[in-house]
Amino acid sequence: MTEDQILDVIEMAGFGIGYWAYDAVVDPKNRTYTIYSDDLDEPAVIGFDKIAEVAKDYDLEQLGSWEADYLVQTAAFGDTIFG
Repeated sequence: MTEDQILDVIEMAGFGIGYWAYDAVVDPKNRTYTIYSDDLDEPAVIGFDKIAEVAKDYDLEQLGSWEADYLVQTAAFGDTIFG
């Protein structure tokens, strides 16, 4: 998975996570995606490599915002805990 594809997943997830997250920050230098939510004790910090690993189970050509939401939740928590 290319860096651009990972960033595309993150961008798409940004449209899907709004119902459980109030902010998200991409750090390309450290290759992390940090999600902030009132429902979490601490921010969820997801490495780009973890996103790429989980993304293997998804058809990126058909990825919409809700699929990207589930993808980043799986990368962060090991499962979908919201939605």
